[in-house]
Amino acid sequence: MSGKMKYKPSANELNAISGFMVFFRRWAILWIAILLLMLIPFSRAYILARLGNSDAMYFLSCEYGRDNSMYVRRNNYKSNYWIRKSASSGNIHAIVSIECMWSVLKPEEVVYWLRRGVEFGHPWCADRLAWGYRCGMYGLPMDPVMEANYRKIEKELQNKK
Repeated sequence: MSGKMKYKPSANELNAISGFMVFFRRWAILWIAILLLMLIPFSRAYILARLGNSDAMYFLSCEYGRDNSMYVRRNNYKSNYWIRKSASSGNIHAIVSIECMWSVLKPEEVVYWLRRGVEFGHPWCADRLAWGYRCGMYGLPMDPVMEANYRKIEKELQNKK
């Protein structure tokens, strides 16, 4: 026999090494999946929307509302869900879209979102409410006092920006 002996790791050392390899493989697979998802715009928007980004929420509502979307099939339920979430985060584009889409079918909901937009500090929403009280739009009564009130709020909001 030769004078050198081969090193043979113990069972505990083998378990520690295999445990580390399993841990490393799982994390590597997770990071690769995250990186691949971040390369796809819809997946990136979905992740950001779930994390609370109102622009990503609005993007998802637009994609679910389109007939010719590259990413998903049209789904009005999901489109409405994401546009409401985006508007509740104060996204002015979502509020404008709600006003345009639902002014005939759901006027009471348009009034709710326009008032929320005023709370978020959007002068356009105050303008639309003033017009609503002036012309009787969205099921609002014709009320010159409320119109003047919203015109005043609109000017205050414009001066803040």
